[in-house]
Amino acid sequence: MIFGDYVHTCVIILQFSFLCNMLTNNGFSKSFIDDGFCISNKDKHFLYQSHALSFYSDTFFALILSLIYKYLKVHHLTDVNYRLLHPVKENASAVFLHGLGHLNLALRPKQTTKNAYIYTFDTKPKRIMSILVMYNFWFFLIKAAYLNGTMNKWKIHALFHTICLNFFIPKSYSFTYVQTTLMLIASISELNSINKDINYNIKALIVHLPITFVGWIEAVYCDHFIHKYGGHLIYDTTIPISIILYVFILLINYKKRQFQLKND
Repeated sequence: MIFGDYVHTCVIILQFSFLCNMLTNNGFSKSFIDDGFCISNKDKHFLYQSHALSFYSDTFFALILSLIYKYLKVHHLTDVNYRLLHPVKENASAVFLHGLGHLNLALRPKQTTKNAYIYTFDTKPKRIMSILVMYNFWFFLIKAAYLNGTMNKWKIHALFHTICLNFFIPKSYSFTYVQTTLMLIASISELNSINKDINYNIKALIVHLPITFVGWIEAVYCDHFIHKYGGHLIYDTTIPISIILYVFILLINYKKRQFQLKND
């Protein structure tokens, strides 16, 4: 095992621990357990609350990630450059779809959080639309997490998790379910990847581990101070910022290699 493997093993353990804590209501903030997210500005208009703020942030960073993928070069070989920036491309779409999910939660009046998501809709057309929207939500997020998967595997995962989240998971557990599922898939996918070089280690440390830690911080410290600074917005913003930081480390390493080649 190399360093990145240990990081991903740590992520997997932390995700299972997070799930256990949520199920047992042990150690997490009461508001996080009740709402399923850390929601800030509850006394203000919904456009200033965490779900809306997350949508604004996700939309902005989805654009930034798209521009990075289109214009930035981190390796002189085209195929290597594509492989290194492939996570950026997939996460641009995933981050935007993630933001639309938060917009949906922001726009809808608060429903009971103990029911599964589909039962918060009162008409059949709305429930059908919910299934279709959630399938696309899952497809793009799974595609971003399961980078070495195939189209059929992405579709099967998306269908399975759409059914689970829509029909069986209480709404208050939606964040826990989505985070646990995606981080487990991402880490297991990375552990099974072929190209395990220094960039594999960097990505594990800069992208996967911080997102996991911030999820814990949100859940544990929501009532202490997280709700004062955007609540779940912090978690959502951590995802693209971690990816951007990873890309700039790749860029710095690329510039160093170019400089060394010129001086050899």
